[in-house]
Amino acid sequence: MYTPGDRSHIAFAVTADDFTALGERIKKTNAIIWQENWTEGNSLYFLDPDGHKLEIHASDLAARLASAREQPWEGLEFLG
Repeated sequence: MYTPGDRSHIAFAVTADDFTALGERIKKTNAIIWQENWTEGNSLYFLDPDGHKLEIHASDLAARLASAREQPWEGLEFLG
């Protein structure tokens, strides 16, 4: 459930080709957008009807990790 300041969520990878159309479909449902995108790649952060925090993201894990290592945000810690 949504708690302000809590960034934990479930993310779904989508293709760059599908991102725009899927994002528009989500927005047309009047889903609550709970966070603006501030990481690499296109992302849309939204709540489902039960208040679960979700994200669609058009990138891959390797690109996201590389970006985070280059520009880590406050509190980010890599283990191992």
